[in-house]
Amino acid sequence: MPRKPKQAPHLRIRVPPRLLARLQKAREKNGRTLTGEIVFRLDQSFQGQELSEAEAAGMAAGAADAAAWVAAEINEKLNKVLALLEGRDSGEKK
Repeated sequence: MPRKPKQAPHLRIRVPPRLLARLQKAREKNGRTLTGEIVFRLDQSFQGQELSEAEAAGMAAGAADAAAWVAAEINEKLNKVLALLEGRDSGEKK
């Protein structure tokens, strides 16, 4: 009789004793199995990474907007200075 396919692959990993002790303590505190605690923590680490990437994209967009605003302000001030200088040059020639 063929076996039923498993829902998730079975993995065998080596875990340092100190880390295993921490995982055991955490799983007891959180009411999970050891596997449940490991899966939960792995999933959380990826969610944090996704948030970080989204935050970085948002920050990059904000930085680009800020840079464009600063460039426009500098351009406006520079044009005013140039206009003043041109006025002085034309006033001195008369």
